[in-house]
Amino acid sequence: MPFENSDVIRNLSAPLPADRRAVFIVAALTRVLPIYQVYDERHRGVRGHSAGWDALSGMVALPLGRRWATPEKAEQKIAHALSVVANDAEWLENHTEFGVAEEMLQEVMQALLLVFKSWRKIDAELCLQVANSVLEVDSIWAERRDDPITVWVGVEEHFQRLARDLQELAEARPENAIDVYRLVNGRAGREAMSYLERAEALRAK
Repeated sequence: MPFENSDVIRNLSAPLPADRRAVFIVAALTRVLPIYQVYDERHRGVRGHSAGWDALSGMVALPLGRRWATPEKAEQKIAHALSVVANDAEWLENHTEFGVAEEMLQEVMQALLLVFKSWRKIDAELCLQVANSVLEVDSIWAERRDDPITVWVGVEEHFQRLARDLQELAEARPENAIDVYRLVNGRAGREAMSYLERAEALRAK
């Protein structure tokens, strides 16, 4: 990520309280999580997508105002996901075939592990590290395409989405904060569709 873009992420996330940073991080990971999902469906050695999804949902449940949410439930989900995703990451390290799908998946897994290990202290540096990881997914994709100039536009577009999320979270007022959290979280799920299509296209090859 260029220095000026790093500064944008760092400066926007630094003043935010931890719950808003959590919403940002979960939204960022939600966009690229379909890469894990599709690989999970195809390879018996990979089984952590559902656990990762549950853990991210648990992390953001309290800020979203879910009635069933408690810190204890989130901790249980995250501890389980940390173990399962770590096993998947170890399997991937020893996988004999390592192409673009594996490179992108490795970035997703590393970001998940970082977040699950650090979830009790969600600071601006963690936000920046996650942003770098999800943008690296786009960079890997761009470098492997026949028309990389066109695809590199997607990297910048993804950065703009990250900055947009942070700006909206920063501007949220106490009386409408949960609505903004839900907007950011739900929109990330819709924006994840392009990554699902990308992963499906790789699986078809």
